[in-house]
Amino acid sequence: MGKQRLTSADVAAEVACLRERIVGMRVSNIYDLSPKVVYVLKLARSGEDGDKAFLLIESGVRFHTIAGMPPTPPAPSNFTIKLRRHMRSRRVEAVRQLGVDRVAALSFGSGDAACHLLLEFYAQGNVVLTDSSYTVLTLLRSHRDDAGGLATMARHAYPVHAIRPRVALPAEELRRALEGGAGGTGGEDGKDGAGKEEEDGEGNEGEGKKDPPSASSPCTLSSALNSALGYGPDTAEHCALGANLDPGRNLTLDPLSPAEFDAVLRT
Repeated sequence: MGKQRLTSADVAAEVACLRERIVGMRVSNIYDLSPKVVYVLKLARSGEDGDKAFLLIESGVRFHTIAGMPPTPPAPSNFTIKLRRHMRSRRVEAVRQLGVDRVAALSFGSGDAACHLLLEFYAQGNVVLTDSSYTVLTLLRSHRDDAGGLATMARHAYPVHAIRPRVALPAEELRRALEGGAGGTGGEDGKDGAGKEEEDGEGNEGEGKKDPPSASSPCTLSSALNSALGYGPDTAEHCALGANLDPGRNLTLDPLSPAEFDAVLRT
């Protein structure tokens, strides 16, 4: 079975690929294959070579280029019409990840006329179009977190201030995490920075900061790295294996030696 949810590391990887592929292209048109679910951006590069790309966006599930344009419905949805109004003929200026959250941002145009297409890959997913100042113009799903004072709604500012920032992890903070102490840069369990709680049991995939392990739940190398890094269990396991260490190693019973810690740090 294929992957059902993207992790923060998955989003970062796809953003890097798209940055190389589509920045500098212009939006020729936008289509919906399944309203509120799947969209395709047809992109073209200026010049005689006629380079084209088709960016598929499945809300909350995936985003990547495809080989060609699939069949489309005879009439676009209202949401697609709004996207066309704001984005058609605009140049792709940037593709980036917002902090370390599962949110990709595609920027079109420049200055006050710019707009941003934000793709959320947590909970049920979302596609949000904002203006240059990140005020929401249109979106697939409105949601709010009254407890956190956050709202993603039309004519409201998108909560970019709640995004988990990408910050360097100091060696001493990593050391404390691997020794079982508090640390890490992840968000709250079950949430991304924008404050939207996960609505299913599998969507979070272990991303974000976790509660310190209890005595009945031993602290493994993988769980400690996941807590410290906040990129999800797959990345934590990759770091452990990259240091030639067992991801399931019980750090409570078998702590890392200085040489092993240096190996983890190098990964």
